[in-house]
Amino acid sequence: MLQTPVQAQETIVVGGENTPENVLPDTLVIPEPEFEFDFAVDLGMSRIENSVGKKEQFFATALMPEFYYGEYSAGLLLKMHLRLQGGSTRKEDYDSFNDFLSIIRFVQFAEKGVDGYYGRFGELEETTLGFGQFINLFNNSISLDDQKRGFEVNYRTKDFLVEGIYSNLLAPEVFGLRGAYFPLTSDPVSRYRLVSFGVSLAGDLGNKGTLVNVEIPGAPFLVDALTDDNGIRTAVGNDDGKLLMGGFDASMPIFLSPTSTGLAYAEVSKIFGHGMGIGAGITGNWDLPDEGLRLEIQFEQRFMGKAFIPNYFNSLYEALRLQTLGIPVDGDDDVEALNTRRNILTAQTKRRFGSYFTMAWRYKRMWKFRWSFENAWNVKDSAWIHADVRVKSRELPVYLRLRFDQLRTASQEELITTGNNLNFFRLETAVRVMSMLMLGVGVRNSFEADFHEGIPIGLKKRRRIEPKFVLIFPPQKKKPAG
Repeated sequence: MLQTPVQAQETIVVGGENTPENVLPDTLVIPEPEFEFDFAVDLGMSRIENSVGKKEQFFATALMPEFYYGEYSAGLLLKMHLRLQGGSTRKEDYDSFNDFLSIIRFVQFAEKGVDGYYGRFGELEETTLGFGQFINLFNNSISLDDQKRGFEVNYRTKDFLVEGIYSNLLAPEVFGLRGAYFPLTSDPVSRYRLVSFGVSLAGDLGNKGTLVNVEIPGAPFLVDALTDDNGIRTAVGNDDGKLLMGGFDASMPIFLSPTSTGLAYAEVSKIFGHGMGIGAGITGNWDLPDEGLRLEIQFEQRFMGKAFIPNYFNSLYEALRLQTLGIPVDGDDDVEALNTRRNILTAQTKRRFGSYFTMAWRYKRMWKFRWSFENAWNVKDSAWIHADVRVKSRELPVYLRLRFDQLRTASQEELITTGNNLNFFRLETAVRVMSMLMLGVGVRNSFEADFHEGIPIGLKKRRRIEPKFVLIFPPQKKKPAG
């Protein structure tokens, strides 16, 4: 969600009205931050395919401590796989610099959506650039075995806003940069001081997922070419090159108060070498600082040209970039094939009209909820649904993390499809059984590497079910009655 310069601050005023003009610096009461930490322990069984295609059984464990101090927070990921046969550890867990870098799950300063500085390094979750025309609710780590670490930053001055994202520090992959200018800030009481003009640039600089099917746009293509005897028109994909896109946006406030902001905006987007799209919408946020509540809503109407996909880098992009699937062949079993997000882009051969809606609630650090829906109304099976629920606090007896994404993609041919109902599912829940211990279970889909003759060629969905333990330090003490 776009950041706005109006965020209420909790102040105590000695006499006079509680307004920014009457608040003196020595009347501000800033609570002393407290250092807190806890950590979760995941235990379970994993079946992992190695580079030669052999699947091995492991006893898997992961330690995930988290630390909090004021506006700072951080988390670690310490994982280990122990072979059930032989008892040796899996060397691939820590055989590269990326594996050691991934021990740092995240380091974050401030909360996104407030003014001033914001920064996060590590695992990126629900990352959005500007109004989301290119990067929207993006996640950079959907693999449990191959974690990625990137960063996102925001910085706001009186007249300018700069936002940036880079998804993988160790490889050229997804990036985004947006700058916005506020030309009417000279009048601090004018509602129009929030009028802005922004320019965005985004893309994927990697060499994965650049292949397309030039014979049947959108249809899967093969790792190795098939002979005519197979009876299908599928060939090896052709390289479409790097992907870049740029856009322009403008916004104007429709309401403004010390605790709420509403904007109307419009944006024009271009995927270079492909198509264009136009979006127009409204977005608003409401803050109740005394209660710690924040609500965000966004609704957008979209006019999409040929060869154009809005919010191209979404929550499922890492799975859609390059995926492995099977296609049926007459008289034979399924043949392993590939598809890419870029290939699906080339299959958009008609102009479309669509809508996007998202709503998010946040209450302090105790719970967060987001629900999003996107659809092209004149294209069957084109909806994308995203939901993310998080309930976590020392004050609560339960822990819950639920994430669900589903993308329906229409068939390209009768027997050759991109795969309906591509989805991601993650559920973790636990209940407090002691002052320092919570017990529960976790179910999670991930997308792990698929190999062809020892070479990773794409991703396949895996499912993992495991017990979950959450340890809390110091132990949560029961509050005295009354």
